[in-house]
Amino acid sequence: MIDPSIKLGDGDWAVKENKLLGYRPLVTKFEPIEFDVTRNTIATEVDKDGIIRVVQPNIARIDYSEDAEGSLLLEPQSTNLCIYSEDLTNGVWSKTRTNILSNEVEFLNGNLSDIIIPDSNNNSHRCDLLLNVPTGTLHTFSVFAKPMGYNAISLTIGDTAIGGNYASFDLINGVTQFFGSVTSSKIEYLKDGWYRCSVTMQSLGNTGRCNIGINHIYNNNGAYIGDLTSGVAITGAQVEEQPYATSYIPTNGTTVTRNADTVSKTGLGNYINDNEGVVFVEFKTNAINKIHNIIELASGNVSNSVYIQINNSNQIRFEVLASGTTKRYIHNPIIDLTVFNKVALVYKKDNTATAYINGLSFNIPYAAGSNSPVVGLNSIYLGIYYGLLKYEGKIKQMKNYNRILTDQELITLTTL
Repeated sequence: MIDPSIKLGDGDWAVKENKLLGYRPLVTKFEPIEFDVTRNTIATEVDKDGIIRVVQPNIARIDYSEDAEGSLLLEPQSTNLCIYSEDLTNGVWSKTRTNILSNEVEFLNGNLSDIIIPDSNNNSHRCDLLLNVPTGTLHTFSVFAKPMGYNAISLTIGDTAIGGNYASFDLINGVTQFFGSVTSSKIEYLKDGWYRCSVTMQSLGNTGRCNIGINHIYNNNGAYIGDLTSGVAITGAQVEEQPYATSYIPTNGTTVTRNADTVSKTGLGNYINDNEGVVFVEFKTNAINKIHNIIELASGNVSNSVYIQINNSNQIRFEVLASGTTKRYIHNPIIDLTVFNKVALVYKKDNTATAYINGLSFNIPYAAGSNSPVVGLNSIYLGIYYGLLKYEGKIKQMKNYNRILTDQELITLTTL
């Protein structure tokens, strides 16, 4: 297979302020290609050692939470509404038949986390964040949890107690189940016994609080008598107006906003072929039911571009715009976008185009009147489409080829 004209990632990551290093493979060396990075706030990432660390503004985040190769993390702007994310002793946290042991267990960012200890009352046991979450829109409440004698927790948003609308989390087997009006729940293992647990739902609006229940049995919010020593370590609380939990945003007295990530590179006219070529990306996303671009080869003019997008029906959409005329393919059936997929879009000088998804090829229908080729391609945008439709997810690798690959090469390139 020929070398790509531009390559990004695939286990080879290098970052510095405002720049993410891509490159062009040559016979005996690599030609560096520096992509521009913007995010005017600090953020967090999981590094190679599984540590959650702070990343300074305008530095690309490479997330290693899933494997040793890492992935470029691109997220939307989000605000953590919980003003004390790591201090459960603060007055914004109400304790119901629980006690707090402060600064007891080391968390993955180097700070010490609190332990919630149920008392000896034969009842349910909770620690509630006093926060009015607006009704009518989806919010996600997430915490990091580690079993310290008890092995299960429950989460809900906007209820007086954890009743029939909640998510339950097993902190030993790493499983979750949700009930009632909850939209979704998720549990992710990090390291050293720590899980991240999240519930997504519309606030029930019954009271201004988000509830953490400490359970002695998974999927059981019933009464029990605490032994006064067992509990669950909890830290990193986050409440955000998002349909899923984004990366951790630490707070200490105020809400904190993380801005959106954008990565792009202009001035690539000598690396991108207008007449024919291949753009390839390996990606995953938790942002469903919304339109966002994964990658675009752009000209600075919306009439000429090549891009791969996710539509609001969770389908992968491939488009080639040539002098204002569109060749489009929307893949159906829907595939699981929350796991890594490999896709490629081939555009040709005879005005035909082909899409490849996980080793399978799909012809893109010819558009009447589309006799003109694409012209002026000179930029690559990841996570942005002329300032709109920012991508939300992870990119493991991106490659651009300025000539056509064979069908077998494309099958090999996109096979998982």
